[in-house]
Amino acid sequence: MTTHASEQAEARYGLSLSARDLERIIEDIEAGRGHWVKSGRCGVEVYDLSVRAKVMRVAVALDQGVVLTVLPRDRPHNDPHRNSQEQERREEAFRRRHDDRRRHRRKRMRKRHAKAGRSHGG
Repeated sequence: MTTHASEQAEARYGLSLSARDLERIIEDIEAGRGHWVKSGRCGVEVYDLSVRAKVMRVAVALDQGVVLTVLPRDRPHNDPHRNSQEQERREEAFRRRHDDRRRHRRKRMRKRHAKAGRSHGG
């Protein structure tokens, strides 16, 4: 049993998990009752599964038969709506940076031209 996983389940889902609950999670995943989310490093797998009528996301090391931690579900890994919102946010940030650079460049050019006694046509 990992106390970290139990603590995270309590903090994130309000569930107090016993050693038997953690063993049952591994058994359910091995029996195919968990929904695979992604693979991590060093043999860590992330699954969504129902524990006491709550769907929770867990990171497990199946080769060791251990639940490593319980992850929050409020930010799903494969949520297309979240991914599209995130992409839009990134694109907007890129546009803002690009526009700021363009404005700064124009301002520099105006200063240079004013210093040289020329007017800038833009």
